[in-house]
Amino acid sequence: MRANNFGHSTLTINKKIHRVKGTAPIIRTSSGKSPLAVADLSQAFAGQATSVKRGIMMPGRKAVVIRDEIEGVPKGQPVVWNMMNQTDIKLGDKGRTATLSHKGKTLAVVLQSKDGRFRVTDAKPGREMENQNEGWQRLQIEVTSQGKPMVFQVAFFPDKPVDLDMVPLAQWQE
Repeated sequence: MRANNFGHSTLTINKKIHRVKGTAPIIRTSSGKSPLAVADLSQAFAGQATSVKRGIMMPGRKAVVIRDEIEGVPKGQPVVWNMMNQTDIKLGDKGRTATLSHKGKTLAVVLQSKDGRFRVTDAKPGREMENQNEGWQRLQIEVTSQGKPMVFQVAFFPDKPVDLDMVPLAQWQE
């Protein structure tokens, strides 16, 4: 599990591993008051999706937003957003929010995209011979493709969540 996408904070489409020979070029960056980076992950998902882009932004340096835009996933295939972590997780708002706690600190997590709900799963691999990832778990969102473009947008706040706009990656600015 550690040697593939199932054990990392990334996307998985139709329970398949990423294409190892794929590259993920950074296609845009900015380092101003709202730093951002956008990567084109499409090569890693060749044969699973026609386009996969991931952006990470720190709006006003007060939050972190991760946005995934996915196109060309055949209808009926599951797409999983995954975040490995070693925190205590409490889900709220019918799975639309999560609070991560560790050593007296908390992080508020909000699912901003309309589809899906957070769930918590263990991070144990399928084989006993592998490290059992004691203390690790996964915060996940799973959505079944409807054969249309998909978006996952998750925001992280060190304090109380605030409203942030849902803006396509092509329109992200500082």
